[in-house]
Amino acid sequence: MRPNSLHYLISLALLSQLNPADAQQKKTYNVAIVVHEGVELFDFAGPGEVFAAASRSNDVANIKVFTVAPTKDPVVSQTFLSINPNYSIDDAPRIDILVIPGGRTGVLLNDEKFMAWVKELEPKTDNLLTVCTGAFVPAKLGLLDGLKATTHHGSIASLKSGYPKVTVIEEEKFVDNGHIITSGGVSSGTEGALHMIQRIAGLKAARGVARYMEYDHWSPDKGLMAYENEAIKKLKNLSVTTKSRDGMKSDFSDFEKELNCVTAGAVDFGELEAYADELLENNQSELSLMVFKRLSELYPWSIVPFDRMTEVSRKTGKNDTPPTEEEFISLIEEDGIETAAQSFETWQKKYPGWKIFGESALNVLGYRYLYHADLPTALGIFQLNVKAYPKSWNAWDSLAEGYLKSEDYPMARKYYNKSLELNPENTNATKMLEQIATQYASK
Repeated sequence: MRPNSLHYLISLALLSQLNPADAQQKKTYNVAIVVHEGVELFDFAGPGEVFAAASRSNDVANIKVFTVAPTKDPVVSQTFLSINPNYSIDDAPRIDILVIPGGRTGVLLNDEKFMAWVKELEPKTDNLLTVCTGAFVPAKLGLLDGLKATTHHGSIASLKSGYPKVTVIEEEKFVDNGHIITSGGVSSGTEGALHMIQRIAGLKAARGVARYMEYDHWSPDKGLMAYENEAIKKLKNLSVTTKSRDGMKSDFSDFEKELNCVTAGAVDFGELEAYADELLENNQSELSLMVFKRLSELYPWSIVPFDRMTEVSRKTGKNDTPPTEEEFISLIEEDGIETAAQSFETWQKKYPGWKIFGESALNVLGYRYLYHADLPTALGIFQLNVKAYPKSWNAWDSLAEGYLKSEDYPMARKYYNKSLELNPENTNATKMLEQIATQYASK
């Protein structure tokens, strides 16, 4: 369908004006998984795998995962697995996401010190995620009163009878109340954790984790959303049309004004992304594009909003848009790094600040060529990466390794030093510089 002029003009305006001034620093989520005597193995191992995998593969947030227990003493799961907790409730660091698995939950419910710790900690966290009978912990503390919740199918009746102020939901993998997310039994904890990754890092990150875990049957729709983000609710309530002499016409001024007030603290990455997708599904591509643009301003280090803006713009008929990350990598593979580098320069001049590829994705590609002994291509990729990410110590470290493999020791030394300048704690650069000094001193 031929786009109308309004579609086209909005696409042009949004794609050529990026302002990351409102960007926050990349957030680090400390994820604490409670372990206790008799904890159900899959209840904590499933979410643990999800969060650990996401920490290595998403480009939105930093994620650190650790275990915490009532004491530092080892605990036993399923009668055969001994677990040494990373921390106790007395020395645990800041906790952003608290995960409470099930199992012998009575151990926790009867521990007054632990229960008091959860009660004090809960309002300080971003989210509380329970698995299986772990839901009984917030229920006993009154934290689920007036909310919807779920638990293991075998404990539904007990949760209903013991806590009548809680609306207990059956046959749902998880129930998301905004701050507190309860999930069903055993494997449902994995579903709840994947949902959390979708919220904080987006759908692409969650799908990537599910694929890595070969959890291919996962679907983001297998749960109950029992709340709506307030910032998004405000946007939905705004009218985007006004009366004129010729009838109704589009007017995005109020929407844009309210959207520009949305902060990363008010809405999760995945929530705003999902809203943009909802707008797109409802044929409101102009508004969808505006939301993705706002997402790119709040999270300018993530490739996702940029790829999605390209996708939406093309759906409105604007094909003269930057390539997606996948398309750019294909360009390197099919036409060579020199052609791709020229393409990068062209698009950067047209859309300054536009992110065409993620640092990690290009780094992985560079090492693939390095390991296959295609040194010119590997070096070209690493050089392009430092051009796009000049403040990344890791990009400079990889470039140095490329020169080391090429036996260009002066250049390797130069860029390892550059990496150390950006990150004095880069032990690899220190080690390699020592190796160059001792083994290749004369070269």
